Amino acid sequence: MKLAVPEAGHYGALITNDSFEVLMRKDVNYSEGLFLRWKHNSDYSPSKFVRYLLCEDFCISAEFIKIPVHLIFFKGGTLVNFLMKYSGGDIEAAGFKWVSIREAWDEVAKLDSDEVRIGECSSLSILNDWIHHQRRKVAEKEIKESQMESYGAFDALCHRARAALDMYPGYFDGVGMYSEFMQSMIEAAAGEIDRVDNFSLYLDDLCSKAEKPGRSYLREKDLITIVRFSLASAYRRLCEEKHDDFSAECLRAEKFIAFLEQIYAEVSPELRARAIKGGGASRRGHVKSDEIKKVESVILKVLENKKLYGKHDQQYEIARKITENVLSEISSLGIGDIFSLGDLRQFIWDFLIENKAARALLK
Repeated sequence: MKLAVPEAGHYGALITNDSFEVLMRKDVNYSEGLFLRWKHNSDYSPSKFVRYLLCEDFCISAEFIKIPVHLIFFKGGTLVNFLMKYSGGDIEAAGFKWVSIREAWDEVAKLDSDEVRIGECSSLSILNDWIHHQRRKVAEKEIKESQMESYGAFDALCHRARAALDMYPGYFDGVGMYSEFMQSMIEAAAGEIDRVDNFSLYLDDLCSKAEKPGRSYLREKDLITIVRFSLASAYRRLCEEKHDDFSAECLRAEKFIAFLEQIYAEVSPELRARAIKGGGASRRGHVKSDEIKKVESVILKVLENKKLYGKHDQQYEIARKITENVLSEISSLGIGDIFSLGDLRQFIWDFLIENKAARALLK
């Protein structure tokens, strides 16, 4: 059956540079898209039309680096942007700025229209795929032919690990071992390993505890630590070409990733995110259920004051902005000491994600 696809009403360009930054207008209108788009003109082919108007309207030169095979349409027939690489022109004078891909994803999340947001997400996803391809191509030039299989296996393991560890990403940054998330995690874990005395003994003890079945915050925390350390150790052994040690570390990482996957198999992504962050830990133990209810009521009351946060703020930004007000309110109720400031901020963030009444107030 032929898929009914709307005719493209607009063509556009998503422009990047050697640093993988994205070109965006200085003054963003959140009711419209973030990237360059023009009304369709039947006198030109799409690529000629886009290149011509870039030069005509903004005096910007750019070359096509990827024209998507699968083009995504949404309401209004707007075509997903062509991916282009900047080669010349005065960005400041044209009213644009360079932003990181992280910043670009944050801006897309603030768009008012779901349809426009879907289109811009599609555009950034194309850029994300290209960045991942470029990183992989550069990295693989340095890999010996004899190690290609090992690197491929480690890449796949990192992809699986990220799915378990990073359940609430704010932006896309590549996949597998070439993603910013995994690279920064491995680097941080390697630094921690070097600071631990008798690391092998420490890790064996941690594994022994974490292997015991059950679900608790402490076990989840131990499982995550083991996965992080195992991946960092595996990468170190891979670089040192110690293949037996590399295989052993990968097997350990795989084993404990499976434990994490088992724990979270029946849990919603929001709750998984909170559990992974440890956000629910502060609720347990010394905090009573009636105190929790009072704090939640205060959060809803504070959220009613729209002046405290912006319409386009993300949930973590809102949590940060209202924490002091919530603390002041609960202190007046005599329960201001049940959370540290950091724990209270985390509690508010989790509440904004999970609570229907809170989400309704943010609309």
